[in-house]
Amino acid sequence: MSNLNSLPDLSVVIPAYNGGQAMVGVVDELAIILPSITRNFEIIIVDDCSHDNSWALAKQLVQKHVSVHAIRFMRNVGQQNATLCGLRESQYDLVLTMDDDGQNPPSEIPKMLEKINKGFDLVYGVYDRRYHSIARKFLSQIFFFFLLKIIEDEMSFKLNKLTSFRILRRRTLEHITQNSSPDASVDVLLGWATNNVNQVTVEHRARPYGSSNYALRDLFRFATSVITNYSTIPLKFISVLAASGSILSFFIAATVIAIRLLSGQEVPGFAFLATIIAFFFSLHFLIMAVLGNYISRIYLMNMGKPQYLIDERCKHSDAKTIKISD
Repeated sequence: MSNLNSLPDLSVVIPAYNGGQAMVGVVDELAIILPSITRNFEIIIVDDCSHDNSWALAKQLVQKHVSVHAIRFMRNVGQQNATLCGLRESQYDLVLTMDDDGQNPPSEIPKMLEKINKGFDLVYGVYDRRYHSIARKFLSQIFFFFLLKIIEDEMSFKLNKLTSFRILRRRTLEHITQNSSPDASVDVLLGWATNNVNQVTVEHRARPYGSSNYALRDLFRFATSVITNYSTIPLKFISVLAASGSILSFFIAATVIAIRLLSGQEVPGFAFLATIIAFFFSLHFLIMAVLGNYISRIYLMNMGKPQYLIDERCKHSDAKTIKISD
């Protein structure tokens, strides 16, 4: 066994949403493994206003394990904001984030500790094999490939995979937790904070209970949020479209004038004119939609929309739940 003084202090953050019994299994396994690989540790469960019995189970875990404390939001705000809340609540120099579904094995944490102890600020646990449906894996790979390509200019490091199974140092954490955007992306914020990043291959387990809480529409919504918050690609795209439309309209006008001057004939065709008008109206509305998306996000930030609101806290030392809203 390692000398106790050489072992790290570790905070584990688990954003939870309808995790149920899978979350219980994760925490129980952590409570077995962490005492042998850390000097001090804590487990922070952030319940993102689950609709099942996850909060009741989280409170039971708090009473069962002295190292666990739990937080519940007043409304669902997403995994990214729940992760940021847990990072802010953490107290130790190393902080690890993981999912509540049981697919991130706690037994892989020693690998990540070993890697970050080589001097890195951030280490991702990446998977050679994912236990998702074939359709989900295919769509996710395409989705994250293009997403990373779009936002890579905003990130100071280049990795071909990003996961929520990551470990980081407090000096990195302190930079990203100052962000107050209600549509924050933890990985992009980490990319702003450091380029001293590495990865380690870890196991990805099959889900022990239930199915994923992420549908394709959730991935699309997340991508839209990240792209419009951290990239100007859509603005550049509509600028190119607008320029292309202007050039096209110039050539159409030149063609019409040339035909009139050279042949003396007018260009016939209501369908031709209707098509051109429909094209430019569609382009106009597309530009308005993209600009409106950016403006709405600026508006929400200026309105002071909070990232999250805490409803309850539960700590072992209290032996009771503190309801913040009371």
